[in-house]
Amino acid sequence: MRRLFAVLLLFGFVAQLRAESADSVTAPRLTFADHVAISAGGAVGYMTPVAGAESLLKSHTTAFYDLRLRYQTRPEDGNAYDALFRYPVIQGGIAVGDLTHIDVSRKSRPYQSTLGVAIAPYYGFHRNIIQSRRWSLGYDLLNGIAFCTNPYDPHTNADNEFIGRHFAIFLGIDIEARFRLSRHWTLSAAFDFKHLSAASIIRPNLGVNSFGPMLGVTYDLTSQPLIPYSQTDEGRERIKEAKTMSHKRFYFELSASVVPKALPDEFNYLVSQHVDDPSKCPVYVSYSTMLSAMYRYLPHHSSGLEIDYSYISHTDRLRELDMLQKHDVVDGRQLTYSPHVVGIGVRHDVFFRHFTVNLCLGAYLYRHQGWRAETWESKYIYEIIGVRYSLPFTNDRLFVGYNVKAHRFSRVDGMHLGLGWRFW
Repeated sequence: MRRLFAVLLLFGFVAQLRAESADSVTAPRLTFADHVAISAGGAVGYMTPVAGAESLLKSHTTAFYDLRLRYQTRPEDGNAYDALFRYPVIQGGIAVGDLTHIDVSRKSRPYQSTLGVAIAPYYGFHRNIIQSRRWSLGYDLLNGIAFCTNPYDPHTNADNEFIGRHFAIFLGIDIEARFRLSRHWTLSAAFDFKHLSAASIIRPNLGVNSFGPMLGVTYDLTSQPLIPYSQTDEGRERIKEAKTMSHKRFYFELSASVVPKALPDEFNYLVSQHVDDPSKCPVYVSYSTMLSAMYRYLPHHSSGLEIDYSYISHTDRLRELDMLQKHDVVDGRQLTYSPHVVGIGVRHDVFFRHFTVNLCLGAYLYRHQGWRAETWESKYIYEIIGVRYSLPFTNDRLFVGYNVKAHRFSRVDGMHLGLGWRFW
C-alpha cells in the first residue's frame, strides 16, 4: 500500500510538471492564502562542545524537526523593502530538538544526565541569493524562545551544564537550496545550525551548538509562478524603483540598555564548595550606553562607528571570586579592576520594514575586569549582534530591542535589553 501511494504521488508530481507553462501566474487580486505556504523538515546534527566542556560530552547526535508557515512577499504588495530584498519570505514556526541521545554524564551517579527535548516557537526571515527558473539558493535567520524539558538539576541532572533552566534563547541559521517541483510543491536541502543558550543570564549556561544537514518540503496553498518574482518584469521594475526610495543619509543613534548576568566563576566556586544548589547564583545588573554615527548609503544598508560605554556593577564580586580561586595574579602580575569599560567599533545596520539587524566588531579601549578578561582572549576584541523594532508613529526614531555581546564569536558576555533614539 505504501509503495502504491508513493508511485501515485510521484505520478502526480510528474503530470503537474508537464502540464505547467513557463509563464507566471497572475491574479487580479491577492488574498492572504496567495502568500502562504506550509513547510516541514528534519535535520540530523552533530553537537559540538564549547571550549573547556569537551569532557562533558560522551555522544554528539541531535535531531531537529521543524514546522513553519511561510509568507511570500510579492511585487503586488507594493512594499519597497520587499523589493530591495528581492521578495523575501517572512516566516514563523516551531522547532523541536531531540537532545535525548546526548550523554553528558561524567561522574559515577545513580542516573544518567541528559539534555531532554527543546520546543522552540520562533519567527524568521528567508532571502534568496541566487535564483533561476526553478532553483534558488538562500539563507534563513530564525530567532525564538525554547522550552527545555530537562534542564540542570543538582540532584537529578547534575552533569547537564549546557541548559540551566526550562527557558532558553533559540537561534537558527542555515544555507538552503530549494527546487520548485510544481506550482504547489518545493523541495529543500540545507546546511543547518541551531543554538540554545540563556545568554549568560543564568548559570550553568554552556549552551548547545548543533550542525548538520536538513531536508524539507513546502506546499503553497495556492498555485504559484515558476518564474521568481524578482525576475519578472514587474519585479525588476519594483526593485529599480525601491533603490530610489527617499531616506536620510547621515544620522546619529543613542541607546541605553540593562545587562542581567550570572557569573560563571560564581557557579564554579559554589560547585567546589558543595553547596546544595549551585545554580542559584545571584543575577547582577549592569548598564550600557552606545552612541553611533551612521551613514545610510542605501535605503536598507548603513555603516558607521559606535562608542560603547558600560558600567559593570559586579566588579567587586569579580575581584573577590578571583582571590578565592587564586586567579587574581597572572604571570606574576597583580590584576586590576574597574567598573568602567569603554570600546569603539565598526558597525553595520540592515533595515527591513520597521526591523533592523545591527552588527558590530569592536575593540576595547579600556577594560580591567580580572581573570576572565585575561583568559578568554577577550581583552581587546568583542562582537555585537542585535535586533531592533522601530515604532512607526515616531517615524522610526524610537526603537526597542536587544543585543548580544560576545567574545571570540562564541562566548556570550551578556544580553543588552534596551531602547534608543535615532536623530535624523
